[in-house]
Amino acid sequence: VGHVELLTLRGDEAELEQLLMHAIRREYPHLLEDAKPLPDLLVAFFAEFVERQAELVAGWLRVGYVQGNMNSDNCLLGGRTLDYGPFGFMEAYDPRYQPFTSDAMGDYAFARQPMAAQRNAATL
Repeated sequence: VGHVELLTLRGDEAELEQLLMHAIRREYPHLLEDAKPLPDLLVAFFAEFVERQAELVAGWLRVGYVQGNMNSDNCLLGGRTLDYGPFGFMEAYDPRYQPFTSDAMGDYAFARQPMAAQRNAATL
C-alpha cells in the first residue's frame, strides 16, 4: 500500500497502473477471468483487499496477537502485512497492549488494529 501511496503522491499514473496490474495478476488472478474495464477491475480488487484485511485482523483479535506496526508501508497489496519485528501476544487482555515501543500513542495497539487496517484501505 505504501508504494501505491508514493506513486500517487508523485502523480506517476503509468507506474501506478503497472504496479496495480502486477498485484492483481499475482494476488487476485481470478479477477482477470472476465474482461473488465480498468475502473471496474480496481473496484473489485479493492473490495477483495478490504475483505482480506478484515479477515486478517479478525484472526489476530481472536488470538490476542498484535502486529505492532501496521502502517501503509508494512501493508501488502495482497492483504497481508510484513515487518513483524515488534509483534507480540497478550498474556492478559489489555486493549492498549502494544509491543512496539516506538508507538507511544498506541496507534497500532491491540484494540486499534481494525482502525489501522481501515487507514490502510483508505490510503489505497
